[in-house]
Amino acid sequence: MNRIICLVGESGAGKSITAECLEREGYNYIKSYTTRPKRNKNENGHIFVDENYFKNKYEGINYSDELIAYTEFHGYRYWSTREQYREKEFSVYVVEPIGAEKLKKIIRNCKIIVVYLKVDRDERYRRMCKDRGEKQALARLSYDSESGIFDIIQCDYVVDANRDIEDVVCDVKKIVQK
Repeated sequence: MNRIICLVGESGAGKSITAECLEREGYNYIKSYTTRPKRNKNENGHIFVDENYFKNKYEGINYSDELIAYTEFHGYRYWSTREQYREKEFSVYVVEPIGAEKLKKIIRNCKIIVVYLKVDRDERYRRMCKDRGEKQALARLSYDSESGIFDIIQCDYVVDANRDIEDVVCDVKKIVQK
């Protein structure tokens, strides 16, 4: 049976870098489509499109037929399609906890494994400052704590992601192989 490993965790937890490492090892990386612009020229965790792309491709269709996830955040759309995981043995998907919960309900032809990457606040702040700058880092830390989406997470496994990325990837791979 095919598997989708959902990586969840607060901003700066290392979800995208973990997914990229797994992709280099042959895992299928389900990158969400988004209408938001790139944060920096090297950002790799999404497929960046404009609003017209979404409207032309999905306007008027039943989302549940084509999409496995859809959300809006800060005025931008984010979504993934069924086609992105079909016929792939192992897929990895960076998603919010609510999205992972929805996947478990709507996808029947694939096992969904939710892995929470747990990272201390100070470490997340340090990582985000390097990548996004202090202002955006503080804004994301504030959003993550005020939104409540990470207060209770329905997950199958928790991985300590305060460590080197190689150790985190190794732990995720062990989980997947169980």
